[in-house]
Parts: sequence; C-alpha cells; structure tokens
Amino acid sequence: MPRLPQPPVPGDFTSPVHDRTVVARMGLWLGAAFTICFLTGLLSHLHQHPVGWLPIPTGPVWGYRVTQGIHVATGTASVPLLLAKLYAAYPRFFTRPVVGSPVVLLERASIAVLVGSSVLMVSSGIANVAGWYVFGFGFTRVHYAFAWVAIGALTMHVAVKLPAIRDALSPAGAQVSSEEGRRAFVAGAVGVAAGAVVLTVGSTVPWLEPLSVLRSRRPSTSPLGVPVNRTAAQAGIDPALDPGSGDDDWVVSVRGPGAGRT
Repeated sequence: MPRLPQPPVPGDFTSPVHDRTVVARMGLWLGAAFTICFLTGLLSHLHQHPVGWLPIPTGPVWGYRVTQGIHVATGTASVPLLLAKLYAAYPRFFTRPVVGSPVVLLERASIAVLVGSSVLMVSSGIANVAGWYVFGFGFTRVHYAFAWVAIGALTMHVAVKLPAIRDALSPAGAQVSSEEGRRAFVAGAVGVAAGAVVLTVGSTVPWLEPLSVLRSRRPSTSPLGVPVNRTAAQAGIDPALDPGSGDDDWVVSVRGPGAGRT
C-alpha cells in the first residue's frame, strides 16, 4: 500500500518571509491598526448605545465623522496587514506535535480564536462599508461582539508571545542574510495598506475624494454634504412614507435639553 504524503513541517518553508522577525514586525503594524479600530468602534457603540455612568460628549459636530473615518480607515488597512501576517506565520501552523503541553494547547487555541474572529470582524466590516449584507445576522451586534473576542485573543496572544516578540525584534534576533527581502515584504504590506486607505478614505476626507475610487460614499454629491451610501429608493423605502406626502403616520421627533422638534 503506498504511503500517504506527510504534512509539511515549518522547516520545509524556506522563504525568508516566513521569519519570526517578519511575523513580529507585521504583528506590530496589525496590532496598532486593530487597537485604534477597536477604540474608535467602541466610541461609536457608546454613541449609539449610551450608558448612564459614562457620558459621551456630543461635540464637536465633526468629531464623530473623524473618529469613524479613522475606524473605517484602520479597518481597511487591517485587511492587507492581516493577510501579510498570516502568510508570514502560516508555516508555524504545521508545528508538531499538534497537541503538546497545556501551555502549547492554550497558545494554539488563542491563535485559532484570534485568526477566526479577526477574519470575521474584518470581512464583515468591509461588507458593511460596501453595503453588501450577504451574511444572515445583524451586523452591528455580531461585529461588536467579535471585536471584543478579537481584542481579548490579541491581548492573550501578545502576553504569551511577548518574550519571543522582544527577542525577534532585538538586533541580535535578526539574521543579517535576507534582511533586505524581509524589510521589502513588510514595507510592501504597509504600502498596500496605505494605498487601500487612500482609495477609500475619500468618504471622510473631502479633498481625497477624487483619488478614492473605491469609496462607497460621495460627500460632494450627497444631500447637505452628508456622506450617505444609498438613496431611499435603493433602500426600498416606500415613497408613501415620505414626510412631505401628507401621511401623518410618519413622524420623527428629536428632543434635547429644553427643546424639541417634530
């Protein structure tokens, strides 16, 4: 009976890109993007679901646009950074034994949770920006939940790997040979992430709108300059519900301290 081929081991991958220094450097960029994206997303959630013991200021009026522009920008940048990090690190998925000590088992479980939650969080966020709701769940609630899962798994991963990260980033940890190739890979991944941001950030930064060919919202052609991504007709809203149609069943009331408008 012919012998079945054996799965590879990390040593079978000889590219200098699959190096712990590249993995650590990409981790720094991705960790920074994830952290900023998480904090700005948390701010958005608190604006939409306020809690009494933590008042969130409503001004300046342009503040929310800035924070959520940063949120979308860092989320967009996370896509190429995440792919580059996974490409550099994936040979380590073939490390054997698959199930070792409890510490190794915990580490592998945290990596599996981190990768799965990160992929779902980033992909659902990009789909939401594009208005492509192909998933069968409510975006806001699931995206928010997986953001906490991802940031928790990231924190655990960094805590477990901190000695290895420090060693990989130290001058003694870097190999002189092929260093130029590793630097080029990291620079290329960061450059692609920056390019992805430029091609989409025009929804938030008006003067970059001509360059942002992949933007989903166009402030310059939107009512009152507010960057909306679909018209009422595209959203399937019944024209009979137009407040100018005389239908008294359609009412919007806005109330604030000492004033209100209907």
